[in-house]
Amino acid sequence: MCSPGEGVLPSVSSRVIITDDPFLRLTPVYWGPGGLGDWPASWIDHPARPLDRSSVALYRLMFTVSVPATVRLHATADQRYCLFLDSKPTGRGPERGDPLHWRYESYEIRLEPGEHCLVAMSWWFAGNDIPAAQMSLRPGFLLAAEGEWQERLSTGLASWETMLVDGISYLPAGVAWGGGARICLDAARFPWGW
Repeated sequence: MCSPGEGVLPSVSSRVIITDDPFLRLTPVYWGPGGLGDWPASWIDHPARPLDRSSVALYRLMFTVSVPATVRLHATADQRYCLFLDSKPTGRGPERGDPLHWRYESYEIRLEPGEHCLVAMSWWFAGNDIPAAQMSLRPGFLLAAEGEWQERLSTGLASWETMLVDGISYLPAGVAWGGGARICLDAARFPWGW
């Protein structure tokens, strides 16, 4: 998706299992894209994303770190996301839930000094393209960082950029009933460097 600056050491990330809601003091037991709960971040989406047809959006945040740091992040999307740090796959999700029991994944990332880039690719299936088990409300992406990183990395607070992805079409599921549409990628039109 995007590359770290010259001479920057690669960052390390891992998915972590947590036993308590990281923002319990701020939110009830459930939360989701319908606005239930109150996390220290906001759902974001591309303003021109259509709600009546399937689409993919990219979200990007460039930031600089001056000293080595370990950051805990919590991410989710409606409907699905892949997260990249400095062009390397970092995570994906969320696990299936429902609007009152929305899921998120937690990650710990180790950042070396230098420039970094977080990118999330989020897809939204609409109409006949939706997998049978998928519940959703509205397309969007949410990333909440803990501690001093909250203002610098969290969606709705930090300066995330977004774009809709061109070059993706959707094909009927075929024999895989209930699995949702298949994605067809026109690689010549996909924004690889973004």
